[in-house]
Amino acid sequence: MNTVTLYKIEIPVFFSAKWVVRIVLVGLLLVGIFSAAQLEKRYSLQHRTESFLYLADSQYLRLLSLGQEELLSDILLIQGAVYFGEHYREYARNNFQYDYKWLYPIFNVATDLDPLNYEAYILGGHVLPDPHESIRLYEKGMLQFPEDWKLPELIGFQYFYELHDKATAAKYYDQASRLSGRPPYVASLAAKYYRDAGYYESAIRVLKESAANTEREGVKAEFLKRAEFLQLTLNVQVAVEIFKKRQGRLPGSVEELIVFGVITEYPLLEEGWKILIDYETEKVIIHQQKGSHGKVR
Repeated sequence: MNTVTLYKIEIPVFFSAKWVVRIVLVGLLLVGIFSAAQLEKRYSLQHRTESFLYLADSQYLRLLSLGQEELLSDILLIQGAVYFGEHYREYARNNFQYDYKWLYPIFNVATDLDPLNYEAYILGGHVLPDPHESIRLYEKGMLQFPEDWKLPELIGFQYFYELHDKATAAKYYDQASRLSGRPPYVASLAAKYYRDAGYYESAIRVLKESAANTEREGVKAEFLKRAEFLQLTLNVQVAVEIFKKRQGRLPGSVEELIVFGVITEYPLLEEGWKILIDYETEKVIIHQQKGSHGKVR
């Protein structure tokens, strides 16, 4: 450790020149933010948004940061959170249709300055009201954190909850389910959305792969049970489609599939479960009767 001698007493120097510069910069930035805040009190909300015009060029900010891009990125992260909070009342008052004009540019530039600012991707994607902008920011983060399961999982959530696209949501949950550290619900949702979108084979694959890659016996058994459910459903669904193609109508029951020779026997189920055909969607479902706790074998 470096020391300086003062009256024959050696005093350790804890801060390098780099840290001294950083501390000075932080002080100057805090003074600037405080001064700007006082000035902004005199202007309307419309005038305050104009103060973000400097976000148009991240290279310009990179030069101004004097090598402290990470610090400036963190400051923009905080500024983004403050900007969101300041405008939230207007957002809610306008039936959540308010235009956060500068919210995406703030987090986009923050991650330009420091591409490894993980929190900026997570927070930015969470507060952005436009799901397409959230997805764009999450995908930008995935380029820097390809082994992180949370980012594709969050994209999957945006596609399911905001854009109502289960097929695409399933693909991102599927991707997240293959990454280290993911919780079991990720694979479970991937399989569910694949099934709901009609991709039974993909749903079965996800469940079997996840069962093979977990050491938790309870989770493994649950995934294998669900895979068996889906395989059984898929087999009967294929039989129903063959019957319709031959007879020009849907079968009145699963038993009719046996009568017409499409399947040789009724699929084996434990007591309390029954295979039904939804005549509106033409989909096969396996239904558990009320009061029954049977399981598929």
